[in-house]
Parts: sequence; structure tokens; C-alpha cells
Amino acid sequence: RFNANVKTILYNYYFINSEKKTNFFHKLVDNKYYYESYKNYKRYKKFKKFDRLVHYDDTLYTQNNISELNRKYDFFVCGSDQIWNAGGTLKSFLFSGIDDRKKLSYAASVGRAEISKEEERTFKRHLDSFEYISVREVQSKDVLQPLTKTPVEAHIDPTFLVEPETWKTLENKPKGLGKKDYIFVCTLGETSKEYSNFINSITKENNLKIVSITDKSSRFYTSSPDEFLYLIDHAKLVLTDSFHAIVFSIIFNRPFIHMERIGREYGDMSVRLKNLEELFNTKFETISNFDKENLFEFKIKNSEEIILKERERAFKYLEKALGERKVYNNLKDKDFNCAGCGLCASICPKGAISYKTNEKGFIKPVIDEEKCVHCGLCANRCSELQVYRKLEFKQGIYALKNKVHASSNSSTIGFVNMLAEKIINEGGVVFGVAYSKTNSKFVKAEAIEDLKKIQGSKYYQADITNIYSEIKELISKNKKVMVCGTPCQIAGLYNRFGDNQNLLLVQVICHGVPPYKLFQRTCKEVYGAVPNNVNFKLHEPAWDNYSVEYTFVDKTQKILRTEEDFMKLYLADIALNDCCYTCNYAGKNTGADFIVGDCWGINWINKKFYDKNGVSIVVPCSSEAKKLLLETKSVYDIYKIPKSKYNSCNPNLFRCPHTLEKENSQLDFFEQIKNKSVKEAYKNIVPPEANQANSKLTFKQKLKRKIKTIIKKIIRY
Repeated sequence: RFNANVKTILYNYYFINSEKKTNFFHKLVDNKYYYESYKNYKRYKKFKKFDRLVHYDDTLYTQNNISELNRKYDFFVCGSDQIWNAGGTLKSFLFSGIDDRKKLSYAASVGRAEISKEEERTFKRHLDSFEYISVREVQSKDVLQPLTKTPVEAHIDPTFLVEPETWKTLENKPKGLGKKDYIFVCTLGETSKEYSNFINSITKENNLKIVSITDKSSRFYTSSPDEFLYLIDHAKLVLTDSFHAIVFSIIFNRPFIHMERIGREYGDMSVRLKNLEELFNTKFETISNFDKENLFEFKIKNSEEIILKERERAFKYLEKALGERKVYNNLKDKDFNCAGCGLCASICPKGAISYKTNEKGFIKPVIDEEKCVHCGLCANRCSELQVYRKLEFKQGIYALKNKVHASSNSSTIGFVNMLAEKIINEGGVVFGVAYSKTNSKFVKAEAIEDLKKIQGSKYYQADITNIYSEIKELISKNKKVMVCGTPCQIAGLYNRFGDNQNLLLVQVICHGVPPYKLFQRTCKEVYGAVPNNVNFKLHEPAWDNYSVEYTFVDKTQKILRTEEDFMKLYLADIALNDCCYTCNYAGKNTGADFIVGDCWGINWINKKFYDKNGVSIVVPCSSEAKKLLLETKSVYDIYKIPKSKYNSCNPNLFRCPHTLEKENSQLDFFEQIKNKSVKEAYKNIVPPEANQANSKLTFKQKLKRKIKTIIKKIIRY
């Protein structure tokens, strides 16, 4: 009807990296459950055969790479069976990362008349990014409309959009069905003794046989979707607690009795059924209230007329939604998690974009609509929406340690400092983050002694927006410039200036960033003041078991990182920037010449190379960078890490370590600190035993636990 080429997206919200359909983990997810018994395996094979009718995109997508789809498709439609009743994965099914102008919903089901506060926040954040919203239940419309400015409409389930004659062409008669009339049984919940007695009495009284597709002892348990259609269409009576079994009974005009669902494994039916009853202006028969004399008569009046009317209304909605294509205006038209990299403000030809901190304290762009000419440059160049250079580790990964240890404030054994000194000695300038009691921003170092102020890790978001114009001026004068920052900050600079021989970009391996205001607030609450100076990575008692050192006017405090309040908050992943939970750059893309960080797994890579004073990872991203690295052999012992041991280097180098569960905890945390202390909110969200357990675990134990968690999620999926 719409003359469109349609494909179904394979989406996995548990995986962190993009994988092809044929990868080992996808096979494990796909097959684990079905091989538990022969019948499950047989059913699985039938489903896979039917599945060939579906046109799939050939890539398995995750929240991390879903934005790549923007280049492939004109529209994205989400909808139907409880897609918005997804709990912790709700954000994924609200198409986070998809262009606003391209996404709409059709008959998306919430399945409930009430939602949690956490879900309410998620809906509020993402629903406005839909130009058109359609839900399946009127009750869902009532729940969602107060949360968005976009009009919400209620439409029939998409199975009703297909005419009965078309469904019949897909039918396939199961082997062994025979010619005897039967009652079709499909109960997704538990089957009580009362239900069993009722089913048996009906069949005996009417000399019918039972055909059940949900009873594992039945030969029809292995029925495929096409056989499911046949069995409903030719049944004398349908007994079910399944929403779609009822829907197809109505489509095929088959008499049915609704059996109230027992148990909650497959979800509550009340809202969905109430909506269907209201649509067809009837009350469905149940085992306690049915017309025994007219048991085998279809009793819904005017069902075909109602369906036809609703079908036409739905098609008009879809024609309008798919016919009106929204044009890019600016970043307000996009649903994405901004990193605050500063790129958009630097390229705006009208100076319409500035940066301010939002209510959480993160740096975000603000658009002056009076100045904006809607050129679309900011949306088309954004480093969170358009990723340009893939990280392939072609030059290898190297572990470095000092030949002769010298004390340094640098957390990467002085390699970054050595690069910085080289740039300054060549008449260049270095930009990095300086610690300040009042703000967190990038500053310039023009002399060797200036480097002290930008050394050391800073575990919060820094404002980089002020240095773009200065960098532009410096490289235009043929001056060397070096910048050290987080992956998203480096990506912004790379997208702005490209491969410029005068610009050296150094990316730190990043765990994520909380807002600087949260650091200030935590210090004031815990210590009574913001420290004059901070060393976030004091190598005491050891490099790989470091402490935090705070220097105040009258005292200095050294606290193990697992016991210091702000670091506990940081390591718990519950206060990071929104974009950190779906990082576009961890292990996948980069704009850097070098990637640097700590080699936490050196004991498992090469125990002999371990150094108590620290071992770093250095990843050269070009042949020129590799040459520069190898020139430092007089200062560093350099060990090329075998490819088979890459994953042991540092987990943050290869993947975004955060989960949707942690992202939901972030929403809860920032909500709680509106009227609670930081410490109190932390205790409410992070169980004491989890924090205590983390502080005692070795890196190897933590890694094992992480692997077990991933495997459990794979099996559950």
C-alpha cells in the first residue's frame, strides 16, 4: 500500500558491541533455550523456517551502533506487542539514537494502565522526539499523553490491518490433525485444575478432541506460526488467555472463551482485553460466564465493519506520518545524548549556539532560535550523531613502563607529559584540563613549567568549548598544538579540524564523566569545603590500588579510592553523563593520534612486565604516531601486546562498560539528590554489600564476575 521496501531490525539490548548475525554469541542467544528438549528443538526449526518470510537487516544492532541505521533507512516504525512495557530496556524501544524526523510508532503497547516513576522519566525524555505517536490501547494513550507535547493516538493491533484472506494464504495444516472437530487451546499462563476440568468437560460433552499448542505433552506443542493460524481458523472453539489468539479468533470469526491468565510470567492481560472489549462493544465470555447453548457461535456483532473502519483510520495515520518528512533544522530536532564536545558551537555560522549546564550539571548546547537560520550544519556534523573514523588497532597496542622511575603527577607514567614537552620545545602549545576550586575547563600551557597545572586525571566533565577558536588561530599560523581529552572531546576536535599535521590529539581511556558541580557538592557535604588541590590517582599504597589526596587550607587527606565518597560515586557508574552509557567511541571509533591509559591487566598479559610504579597502554592510531612512540625507547621499556590478549588490557578501551540498569540508576540518583544528600542518595541506590564486595575484589575476580553477568544476560535473552 505504501510502496516501501521494509526490513526488520535485529536488536539486542544486552550486547555492548555490534556483531553480525552469525557471531558465536548471537548463535548462543538464538539456540540456548530451544535445544533443551527434542520438542523445543523441533518447534525452533519450524519457527526458523517461518522466519524466512521476514526480511531482516543483516546486522545485529545494539544501543551503541543503532545510529548507523540513520544512513540506511528513511523511516523507523516501532510498535505492537508490549514494546513499551520493556522495563529497564524501555529506552532502546523508544529509538534513542534514531533521527527524530525518521521515527514514529504504530500501536506501540504499554500493556498497563500505570507506569513507574522511572518509566515516566524515560518516556518524558524520549517521547517528544517522535513526530507521530500511535499506541495500541486507549488506556496507554491516557498514560502517555501527559508526558509529551506530541499528540498520541490509539489504533488497532497491526494484525487487524491484514485482511483475513491474506492470513489464510499463510496457513499450513499440522500433520496428524485428522478430520475430527477440535477445541483449540492456547494458555500462556498456568493451567489450574479448574481450567483442566472445564476443558475436559467441554470436549466430552461435545465429542471433540483437544488441540493444545502450549501443553508440552501434546503433539501440537511444536506447531509453527503458520500452523497456529490454521488451527484457530478451523477450530470449533478457541479457549485461550492469549491476546493474539483472541485477535485471530475475531479476524477469522471463530467462537472463543477468554480464560483469565494465571501467573505473571507472560504479563497481565486486563488492560489489553478491556481495550478490545471497548473496541467491539462487547464483554468476552469466560469459563464462569458463557452461553452454553450457543457455545459454537461467533457472537461479536459487526466485527468486520468495526475492523474495516479502524483499518482505514490507521492507514490514514500511516499515510500522513510517512508522507510528511521532517527537515533537519538544528539539534533540537534530534534525540541524542550530547557529550558537550563544543563542536556545534564552533561551526555555527551565526553564533546561535552557546553552552550552559543543565539541571544535572552537565554541559549542553543552547540554541538561540532568533539567530538560528536552520542550516542543519550542527545536526549533520555532530560527533555523537555522525561518527567518521573507525578504530581498528592496525598499528598495535603497546604496554609502557619507565626504564628509570621518576616521580610524576601524570597517571600514564609520563608519556603524555613527554609528548607535551616535545610540542612545547617545538614552539607549540598544549591544552589540557586544569584543576580549579570554581570551575573545570581546558587551559593552555605554553611553557614546560605550565604543564604541571594540567597533569593528572580529572574525574569529572570539563568544558572544552572555549578552545576551538584559539586552536583554529594557532594552526592557521602553522603552530603545533596538542590536546589531551576524553574520546568524545577528541572526536569533536577531529570532526572540526580533520587530519591536520599541526594538531596532535591524545585520547585518554575513559570510564565516563560525572558533572563538576557534583564533585563540588560532594566535597562540601563530606569535607565542608572544596579542596585547594586534588590528586585523584596517588600511587599509595600501590599504582593499581591508588588513593585520592585532597589538599585543603589547613590539612591534607589521603583516602583509598574505594572509601572516598566522590570516587565511590564515580566508580558505581550512577552519576555519569547520559552519553557515557552508550559511548560511541569505546573500542569502536576515534579521532585521536594516540590513545593512552593504564594497563590494569598487565599481570595477565605479561607478569614479568609488571611494575609497581605503573604500566601504561599506548595505542598509536597512525603510522606517524607509531614512529613517534618507538622513538621513546630510550625512556621506556616497550612491549607489544599480542592480539589474543588485547581484551585484558583495560575494559574501557574496548567497550562501554555501563548498562541500561546503571543508566536507570542515574535517573534515580539525580532525582533523589534534589532533596537528599549525595551520600544518602548513594546509599539508597548502591547496596552496601555491593560496594564492600567491590572494594575487596581483585581485578581478575571483577573480570570473572563481569563475564558471568554477561553470560547470564545472554542466556536470559
